[in-house]
Amino acid sequence: GYTGTDYTGTDYNADFTSGRVNTNGLETWTYGRFDIRAKLPKGNGSWPAIWMLGSNISTAGWPHCGEIDIMEHVGYDNGNIHASIHTTDYNHMIGTQKSGQVTVPTATDSFHVYSLEWDSTYIRYLVDDEPYFFIYNDSGGDENKWPFNHSHYVILNLAIGGDWGGVQGIDPNAFPMEMEVDYVRVFKKSDSSNNVNTTFQVDMKGHTISGTGVWLSGGNISSGQPGGLQMQPVADTTLWEITLIFPNNSNYTYKYRNGHYPDTWAGGWESVPDDCGEGQFNNRTLSVMESDTTLPVICFSGCIACE
Repeated sequence: GYTGTDYTGTDYNADFTSGRVNTNGLETWTYGRFDIRAKLPKGNGSWPAIWMLGSNISTAGWPHCGEIDIMEHVGYDNGNIHASIHTTDYNHMIGTQKSGQVTVPTATDSFHVYSLEWDSTYIRYLVDDEPYFFIYNDSGGDENKWPFNHSHYVILNLAIGGDWGGVQGIDPNAFPMEMEVDYVRVFKKSDSSNNVNTTFQVDMKGHTISGTGVWLSGGNISSGQPGGLQMQPVADTTLWEITLIFPNNSNYTYKYRNGHYPDTWAGGWESVPDDCGEGQFNNRTLSVMESDTTLPVICFSGCIACE
């Protein structure tokens, strides 16, 4: 076993130990692209992670400081890569964290590049330069929802056991375990030239509008949360619209929703016809162009403009 004192000053006597390195007190960043090329360990009980914490954690505390999980993997669920954010309003302690996942079958056999793109408008996660999860900043300046406009530091760690990694026990035959890291690269965006404005327009003709209005929800734009993004009515029309900022040459899915339902996936959804819907839930699709775009007006639950 292992005995000693951990970084909090607590004495321990354990069969296994975890390890981490971080840039706290050395370097912090606000926005940018982060590329980490790594090969993950095999074996039940392993819990490698690449993540970030707000540099104000000593005064603000967790989760108000913000946490950005670039990559998490647990050994008993081999090849399933997770990405998340944790904030005061969105965190795993209350079951509201915003999380996405992607399967990387060779995550423990070969190196892959785990990436984060982060600016004031969105957070995007990629593996080997392929995006798989997107979180839009719909906080309206509320730091309980988006504490990501200040500096964070990077953490690389290999935890053993814990309340997630240790759910199915620790395999003693899997040791020694290693998370191999080839490089960590950080890039600062010189400007916002790769961001474009996209305006969505939906016609609610023939529908009674919910008291909470019309929302853009579902798919990957809503970040795994049922609430969505609030649209605004266009004066003297039956149109509702919203303009969002996306990285160019990116793809998204979504639906329109009559009413705000932040705690349930039931209620208010449009029924998108097969002719313009894709996937299990018949979501609408968006391919972001190179320049600012206003999408054609379409009818709620339709593929074309209302008659």
